[in-house]
Amino acid sequence: MHHPLFAPKRPNLIAGDITGLRGVDLGVRDVASLVRFYTDVWRLAVTAERNGSVYLRGSGAYCHILALHPRSEPALLCVNLPAADRSAVDRLHARVTAAGAPQVGPAAPIDGPGGVDTASCSWIPMAVLCA
Repeated sequence: MHHPLFAPKRPNLIAGDITGLRGVDLGVRDVASLVRFYTDVWRLAVTAERNGSVYLRGSGAYCHILALHPRSEPALLCVNLPAADRSAVDRLHARVTAAGAPQVGPAAPIDGPGGVDTASCSWIPMAVLCA
């Protein structure tokens, strides 16, 4: 049950297919200093490093919940949302396409640590992932 202040104003296209928040990808100027911050203060653990990017894990089941990528300017690169299964990814991809959002591409394997199927959109930094 939603609190009245947060009740949806219209049907949510992704209700039931998205199961939570998996993690975020950030573009940062100084990966090393932020790795120290997130490992020392937040107690995240480094799970992988690839091409200058560092992937950090929390206490949950996901391979990583935070990915830090070197960039000249700070940026939110992607919000990763878990889906129930591959058919949920396909349904969401079809709904986003039908809504007219410009697509980066069809559902495809992620090229990175913890890679699973994804459907991503260029209108909002988002990837929908299934385990």
